[in-house]
Amino acid sequence: MATSWTILGLPQLLVLLLKASGAVGQEVVQPQAVIEVQAGATLILGCSVMGATLRGPVKWFLGEGPARKLIYAEIGSFERVLRTNKDSNTDFSIAIQNVTQADAGTYYCVKQRFPWIKLLEHGPGTQVVVKAPAGFPAEEWFQSGDEPGGDLLPQPFIFVHPNRGRGQELTVVQPQDVVEVRAGATLILGCSVTGTTLPGPVKWFLGEGPARKLVYAEIGSFERVLRTDKASNTNFSIAIQNVTLEDAGTYYCVKQKKDLGGDKDVKTGPGTRVAVNRPEGFPSLAFWMGLFLSKIVVTSFLICLLQKKKP
Repeated sequence: MATSWTILGLPQLLVLLLKASGAVGQEVVQPQAVIEVQAGATLILGCSVMGATLRGPVKWFLGEGPARKLIYAEIGSFERVLRTNKDSNTDFSIAIQNVTQADAGTYYCVKQRFPWIKLLEHGPGTQVVVKAPAGFPAEEWFQSGDEPGGDLLPQPFIFVHPNRGRGQELTVVQPQDVVEVRAGATLILGCSVTGTTLPGPVKWFLGEGPARKLVYAEIGSFERVLRTDKASNTNFSIAIQNVTLEDAGTYYCVKQKKDLGGDKDVKTGPGTRVAVNRPEGFPSLAFWMGLFLSKIVVTSFLICLLQKKKP
């Protein structure tokens, strides 16, 4: 039987090598499908890049295709936009300050690598809905001639009037199922509360049941924890600074109502599980296991070598 050979070019050979090494197994995760933010507030867009490490930048774009707009990259100056955790090699979340109407649209977190062979990985996208500022006149918020409740402005200008949705069922949304963060970094936990307005606070807890730990509330002092948008009445996301290994666990965003016996839980979010990785440069369990196994292999080899030398 004749054997056929195929001569591969450099790009194809690089692709095969990447696949063989598992480097193409990277995944770009954008945990938020839709975010509502009030004009003038700070918008947090989450993105994590998991899998094998591959050289190349991670960038943020507004929109897709040739007309997409570069929002953030490590190199360059980007007004109002900053990375929330510059020390991490997996967390590429960004914060857009002082959100405007023009910031509405769908944002994509894109991992770029070896541009000459155009290998790209990008997240599923996060749609951003910008709501009217508090007290903004409804007649100026919608298109000329439209009444509140009519069609919204076309993309990329998506707005929602503050009165829209009142009377709807109360919902507590935690868009992140799992978040990985490195010890010493800043952890962003997203939460939005929409629907029927009830007097009472929104609080954050670590764990469930009687033993749960209060992490943040509007009243009180909470070391290392702050709310990302204090002016909003729907966005209750928080930031935990200088994360430690003890911060690992499942966090719940809870809407409560005022009661004679104290604040009572009304609605609880699905929870966000936080995994804390050891600081950069700290030997991992895999490192110690590899070191242990390598010592076993070397010891076994030396024993075999000594036995062969025996007469």
